[in-house]
Amino acid sequence: MDQQAVWRFVPVAEVGDALVALSCAESSRAALFRHQTDRTAYVAAHRLVRECAGALLGVTAGSLVVESSCPDCGSDEHGVPRLAGRGDVSISLSHTRGHVAAVAHWVGCGIDVERLDRPGPPRSALTVREQGWIDSQEEPRASAIRVWVRKEALIKSGVGTLDAARSVEVVDRRGLRDTVNRKVVHEWSVPGAVGAVALGLRSQYGLE
Repeated sequence: MDQQAVWRFVPVAEVGDALVALSCAESSRAALFRHQTDRTAYVAAHRLVRECAGALLGVTAGSLVVESSCPDCGSDEHGVPRLAGRGDVSISLSHTRGHVAAVAHWVGCGIDVERLDRPGPPRSALTVREQGWIDSQEEPRASAIRVWVRKEALIKSGVGTLDAARSVEVVDRRGLRDTVNRKVVHEWSVPGAVGAVALGLRSQYGLE
C-alpha cells in the first residue's frame, strides 16, 4: 500500500464475506463459471475490491456498489469495473484459482494476478527486448508470466490495449521497468503465483 492507493494480493480464503453482498449482475456472472473454484475466486475478487475502495474512502465495504461497462459496446454485462456514483475513484481487480487481487486509487490504476503454471503470453504480444530478457532468465516460463502481469496491469490502468499489448514494453536494458508511461509498477509473488499493480501518479492528473 501507499498513502494514495490501497491494493491487496491475497489467497482467496483470506477474503471475508461479512456484509459484502454482490450486485445481481455480479451474481449472475459468477453463476456462469463451470468450476466452483473459479466461481469462488470471482466472488472473492469482487468483495476484495470493495474492501480496498472502502479503506481508501473511509467507508464500509458493504456500502459500495461495483458496476461494469464496456467502452466498445456499452454493455453493463462486462467491461471495466467502476464504483457506482464515485467517478473520482479508479478500481481494478483480478482473480485466478487460489489468489485474488484488487486496487483502489484516486487516479488510473490496474492490477493482475496469474498462476505460474499457466501458459505464457504469445510471442506476438512481446517485444524483441522482452523476449530476449525472458530467454536469458533461469526460469523463462515464470519470467514470461512476470512480464505479462505487468503488461496486463498497465493496460487496465489505461496504457495501451490488449489488442496492441506489444506496444506496452515493460523491459528496458536494465531489466523489468518500475515506471512505464508515468505509471509506477509494483510486483508481488508467492509460490505458484505472481501479480503486478500499476498506479498512476496524482501529479499526472493535476491532483497534487
